[in-house]
Amino acid sequence: MNQKNFKALVIRKKNSSFLYDIEERHIKDLPPGDLLIKVEYSNINFKDIMSCQGNPSITRKFPHTPGIDACGKVVFSSDSKFKPDDDVVIICQPMGLNTAGGFAGFIRIPSSWAIKIDEKIDKKDVMAIGTAGLTGALSVEKIMNHNKMPPSRVIVTGATGGVGLVSIIILKHLGIKVTALTRSQKFKTRLKTLGVDEIINPRELLNITKQNLALSKWDAGIDVTGGDILSSLIKSIKPQGSISVTGNVESTSLNTNVLPFILRGISLYGINAEMQDMNHRKNLIKKITKEWMPDNLNKIYTLITFDDLPEYINSQIKGQNFGRVVVKVS
Repeated sequence: MNQKNFKALVIRKKNSSFLYDIEERHIKDLPPGDLLIKVEYSNINFKDIMSCQGNPSITRKFPHTPGIDACGKVVFSSDSKFKPDDDVVIICQPMGLNTAGGFAGFIRIPSSWAIKIDEKIDKKDVMAIGTAGLTGALSVEKIMNHNKMPPSRVIVTGATGGVGLVSIIILKHLGIKVTALTRSQKFKTRLKTLGVDEIINPRELLNITKQNLALSKWDAGIDVTGGDILSSLIKSIKPQGSISVTGNVESTSLNTNVLPFILRGISLYGINAEMQDMNHRKNLIKKITKEWMPDNLNKIYTLITFDDLPEYINSQIKGQNFGRVVVKVS
């Protein structure tokens, strides 16, 4: 393979099916952009899985290379703010949706998508965090800054997913008690090794929150599910508490009542990592990789080779993977 060729995961549409495998691509196949970057690490995100399944809300044109996150070194730059050998990360950008993404040896992108990182930072850690982890960190930041006193007890839904896991390990690193809500009973032991104080399943939460107000149990919550689970959380948060809302895994709808808001004064915060300005994003990455960096980050991700990527996408679709999957691309 010469220097202008590289490996990439390519999704192809065949009749009404979508197939993906590793193929050889050429630099000239990449879209235009200010930066040519050699990708060292990427990761598997929910949007990547949706792209591999041909979801039209994510990707419309095929063949396509997904991968919304990437980390590597600049090879060429037409922007004076970057130079060759700069270490950069691309997260929370539209890369990999309708433009070629990070599941490839090289990417070419607008320079506005890239963030310089310290060369001392472990790129595996950055990709273990990624877009999902930055969303989790934003969620933690919101509930930490909600009141003068930080919360002492927090519930995190979708606890075995990327947002949930990064939220959990940051909260535990900050000395906060965590309740993990998950349907994945097979991963209970893995959650316990992260130091969670309580594990409950959605049925337990729904059973104790059938009235307009339930026993107030948590100071704050981080929710990725929406729907009935979010409705139940709203009823269970202590007075002046808050919930960071990050996703709609279960439902985009919300059936609730006003009593938790007018009697307990709780607050809902919508979290969208892609809408954060670049300075906030840079500062949050710095915070996660320094004072918020948990000692047990390595417990929430699996490192795989690029050749293993199709297999792990398959297992991700089947719900067999725990936590984050970091891909060593080159």
